[in-house]
Amino acid sequence: MANRARVLMISNQYPITIGRKPVIGGGGAHVFYLSRALAQTNQVSVVLLTHHRAHPGTEQANFLIEPVNFFWKRRELIRRACDLVARHELNVIHGHHYDGGLLGKEIATRTNLPFVLTMHKPPRLTKVRCDYHLSDTDQARWREFATNPSVKANIAYSETYLAELRRLEAKNTHLIYHGVPVEELQYKAQELEWRDSCLGKSIPQKHKLVLCPMRPEKPGFETFILAAAIVKREFPDVTFIATADTRQSADPRKARVRRLIQMSRCLGLDEQSMRFVEFPLRRMWALIRRADIAVLSSLREGLSIVLLESMALGTPIVAFDAPGIEEAIVHEESGILCEPGKEEHLAQAILRLLRSDDLGQRLSSNALVRVRSRFHARDMALNYTRLYEQLINAPAQENGQNGLSGSSS
Repeated sequence: MANRARVLMISNQYPITIGRKPVIGGGGAHVFYLSRALAQTNQVSVVLLTHHRAHPGTEQANFLIEPVNFFWKRRELIRRACDLVARHELNVIHGHHYDGGLLGKEIATRTNLPFVLTMHKPPRLTKVRCDYHLSDTDQARWREFATNPSVKANIAYSETYLAELRRLEAKNTHLIYHGVPVEELQYKAQELEWRDSCLGKSIPQKHKLVLCPMRPEKPGFETFILAAAIVKREFPDVTFIATADTRQSADPRKARVRRLIQMSRCLGLDEQSMRFVEFPLRRMWALIRRADIAVLSSLREGLSIVLLESMALGTPIVAFDAPGIEEAIVHEESGILCEPGKEEHLAQAILRLLRSDDLGQRLSSNALVRVRSRFHARDMALNYTRLYEQLINAPAQENGQNGLSGSSS
């Protein structure tokens, strides 16, 4: 009989429900969805070693959160992780991001357990030129992980990401798409009563709501603001919302947000027309559901979680025809794809949806069918369960120095 998978999940990113820190998609949301979906299969137990401010209220059967401070000394983190492995008799290590991968690789080496890695880095592959790419140092680190024989499974969560791993000559690659809990998102978003007071000032009832649920540090955010200015001139009854942390700080990302706010004001978008606000993950679900249009102007994605969330919550989508996005959205069927970097094209796509409710309903209905069939958290969890079982039940010689043979399916 196959051994039950008991996984030590390691991620320094996780939805933080204490304080006002916004959580928008990304690897933190993925770890949240994956851990919960694995636990719900009743075939996998998960112990999550994560950010020390993660809220324990998200725990459930087969799912335990162990918060730590990733700024601790390395030996203290290693001791804590090894104690968890011994106490819970864990048999798989799954690291996320660079910090989780670095710690996970060391724990796997010390405990002689199979190591699974998901890096969550956007690939360099792109259809347009932009200044958002991994530094030479990050590229070297990423390549070292991708080719390290101790990594028994390098997870690609999209075809785009798989192509990037192959470019780096990664070993033991496996394609498992990101997924979202469709029905749970719908229920929770409906349960959370939306209040315009969350935005500081009420939105006029007749106004359409256009949401850009992406991190403002990503390239392409300026294009969204330029497109919003064009749309506002032709369709005044619209309010734009950008999700961002606007608190004063020396953090370069917050300085960028302040520059984006200044840019929007210079283009004639006042604080009522273009609002920069922040929301925790669960409130974001209600905001996406409330929005009339979701816009993703990113020039490059591995596979956007907020894109999948918008599909699940029935919000019509406008996005750039960029790597990672085109795998989720079929143009004119489940969303509208535009030429990357072109604000005029983005604005015209938004205007089409603002002027036609029927078009939005058709696109959102098709998107819901697509996300249920290809990007459901339940299917993601089952694919990971099969991978974990393959790793822990492999013969000793296959689970040794040479590793398991990789696959792309």
